[in-house]
Amino acid sequence: MREILKKVSIVIVIFVMIINVGCTKNNDIGTSSNTIESEEEFISFEEAIEISEVAVNAEFIAYLDKGDFVEYEFKIKEVLYGDVPETNIYIFSMKGTSHVEETDFTYNIGNDKYIIGDEYLLIMEKNDSLFYEHVRYMLVTNIFIPLKNIQGSTMYEQSIAVKDEDTLNSNDKINNYVKGIKNSSKNIFTPDKEGASYTESDDMKTIVSEADLVLEVTIEDLKVEGLVHNGNTYTCDVSDIIKGDSLEKGEDGKILVTFLKGSVEVSGKYVVMINKVGEDSIIYTQSSKNSVIPVDDKKLLNEISSYIQE
Repeated sequence: MREILKKVSIVIVIFVMIINVGCTKNNDIGTSSNTIESEEEFISFEEAIEISEVAVNAEFIAYLDKGDFVEYEFKIKEVLYGDVPETNIYIFSMKGTSHVEETDFTYNIGNDKYIIGDEYLLIMEKNDSLFYEHVRYMLVTNIFIPLKNIQGSTMYEQSIAVKDEDTLNSNDKINNYVKGIKNSSKNIFTPDKEGASYTESDDMKTIVSEADLVLEVTIEDLKVEGLVHNGNTYTCDVSDIIKGDSLEKGEDGKILVTFLKGSVEVSGKYVVMINKVGEDSIIYTQSSKNSVIPVDDKKLLNEISSYIQE
């Protein structure tokens, strides 16, 4: 569980830096929207299925423009594989374009491409995080399979190529084909059986034990405002390492920490429980919703110290 959460944290920070450093304005999508230009490797339809975590048949409900990103809301009709406990899911997408280098093909992402009330076969990855409003699903790549017109299915805006053309003649056949490819793949996603994530825990002992580092810090300034999730990244001055063996700092001796919005204030002093984004990274993330403690809360700080000393 912890490794999955840390990988998601890396994605969060990358999104933050892309949006704030490499964004452009795109009036075709929205006058106040930041857009990205991304690169991806060419994969086949079967490879997309193999690397995916989830596939479903779902009815399109709504296109939700969030300003700097969009969400597509779908109502689940059938889960072909993967862990999908929700009745409705939200597919996350940035706005902009994606370029497939091998074929020199560029396509739009974040555009309004689905018809409300129609059903689609969706092949996706799944991400969850403390900083997300809800679980985020993401399409593996530019695959479009309308179940109302399977023959109109496309990938990279070309007709999907399958060995047996009869596969695209009915919903059952395309569903069985997708499930068959996934079942024969070595990349089978196994849902976590540990139960509720520590990121939502109120148990301080659990929070302390799961955190990579416990630090006393002063919040110096807002470095990056989170536009695609509920987090802001701040420059922090570390006055004490309470738990943890090593700390990667920038040339100025500071670290960067992404906190839930509203958790900290500039010039505030806190004891924080954080996780590493990477071994050599100076960027860290708040480990749980209850991982920020004001330094004047002596009772809770004594409790934290007792758990570290155990």
